Amino acid sequence: MLSPRAPFSQIKDPRWRGMIVDYATALPPPLLRQALQEFVPEGCLAVLDVERDSPAWKAGLRPGTLFNQVHGRRVTVPEQFFEAVKDQAGEVVLKVISGEGGPVAVPP
Repeated sequence: MLSPRAPFSQIKDPRWRGMIVDYATALPPPLLRQALQEFVPEGCLAVLDVERDSPAWKAGLRPGTLFNQVHGRRVTVPEQFFEAVKDQAGEVVLKVISGEGGPVAVPP
């Protein structure tokens, strides 16, 4: 029997303001179990990782945070998220649906 190996990729995950964003189903099992309680059928994205003291960290985003909008625009796949934020130089507002929910402003 083979022992499990940690996942790896030759292409580094893109970070935006210190966080890695992906489908909610990409969360590690413990965070995924918690997130499934707040998952919305219409789709949402998740914060997989956040660099300490980054703009995303300072905005209060943590691994496992679920969100589904960028400046009021619905995002359900990572490509939509990156397209929505690519030219944003100022504060970007995400609609968080996990925890207490609500808008979260991520500074530049």
